[in-house]
Amino acid sequence: MNLYAVDVETTGLDPLTSSIVSIGAVEIGNENRYFYEECSPWEGAEVHDGALKVNGFTKDYLDNLSQSESQIISKFFAWLKLSPMMCAHNSAFDKSFIQAAADRAALPNPFGFRTVDIHSIVHAHIVQKGEKPPEKLSLNECLQYFNLPKEPDPHNALTGARCNVQIYNLVTKKS
Repeated sequence: MNLYAVDVETTGLDPLTSSIVSIGAVEIGNENRYFYEECSPWEGAEVHDGALKVNGFTKDYLDNLSQSESQIISKFFAWLKLSPMMCAHNSAFDKSFIQAAADRAALPNPFGFRTVDIHSIVHAHIVQKGEKPPEKLSLNECLQYFNLPKEPDPHNALTGARCNVQIYNLVTKKS
């Protein structure tokens, strides 16, 4: 099993109507091995201003990118090693977009059903220490808990993946 910190930036919240616009991933345990690609939204995808505010992309910038969502999902799957497992903050979101992109590209998704969810492991870590977790526990709140710098704003998928690696390594380190 190979564990990858993964983050996607999208044009909205619904994987069936919105598009991936960037994928970032870092191999956990081999952090010098990483993946980052950007693409234009698939034709007909909804593009929400709120999503673009989060990721810093503009419609003009996205429209001028030469790669399609299908092209970058294909490259991403080719980059992964055998038996990959995803680690992400709110992994259901990233997993659902990767699955929808794989379906649109008619590609098998190499990720299985299991994921490591950063939100869940940080929540458990905080509770195990006898502390009360923050109500929301966003990625930035997870970073803040470990005295790590906030993710840049706006951010891209690679910075999100790298933040996930930092948190994963802190929570799972052997004392």
